[in-house]
Amino acid sequence: MSFAAKILLPVLLFTPIAQASYNDFSNKPFDKTGKRMAMSSNIVTKAIERDRIIPLQYNQNFKANLDYLYSEIADMGQYELDQITSPALVSSLQEVVGEFACAYYRFKNNQPEAKRCNSSATTVNRKERVPFVDGQYLTKRIESREISKGLPKTEFYTYLPSSQEIPLNTVWGSVHKAGMFFGTNKLGSNDTILSARSIFYRLDRDGYRSGQLNSRSLATFIILPPVREIANQSSERQARDFAIKHARVIVPFPKP
Repeated sequence: MSFAAKILLPVLLFTPIAQASYNDFSNKPFDKTGKRMAMSSNIVTKAIERDRIIPLQYNQNFKANLDYLYSEIADMGQYELDQITSPALVSSLQEVVGEFACAYYRFKNNQPEAKRCNSSATTVNRKERVPFVDGQYLTKRIESREISKGLPKTEFYTYLPSSQEIPLNTVWGSVHKAGMFFGTNKLGSNDTILSARSIFYRLDRDGYRSGQLNSRSLATFIILPPVREIANQSSERQARDFAIKHARVIVPFPKP
């Protein structure tokens, strides 16, 4: 190896392009004590260890676990709960899953940066970078808006926060590799975990937002296959469909 190559190789290895993997969710501190997720007895870790993981699909199983997914809705009245129990909620979560998969596929396959799945490139001379590590999602959210059918209408706004908004070195950052947890049979160490946030808006008769059903954004931890499997699909559309098909959610234990 030439002298120039010896100098260049370490530089390439530590660029964002080369460092395409994400940090371990299991090693992130969960609270102010600094205790790592895998060593903590928090409601998310306990759920992982007990395999409280269900498919991201709108079915009876999802509806039955809604109170556990979002414990903050326990104080809502039945009228508000009926508005939230909607296929549009799952669709909004699936949409951000799909957009993340498309962005990662574009990055790994050296494709131009784009705003949405299978859309025209924003700048043909600018390649997609590692989502939330470099490039557009340092400052931009991946976001989705879905509206329920029937009346009254509810808008489900779901997003993966930009890294500037919530850094990846926290458990609430948008994307991590799972890492090692004890006892689980449903979470692989190389699986991907997205930390999505959702806000539910009331809509008036003209379709404008007239208030929030939840006082603050609610977190959903979504499990996807390893990013290398997403990137190895035959097309961007296939990557999106693959991620959505295999997406699952962690169902936290009730708060003590």
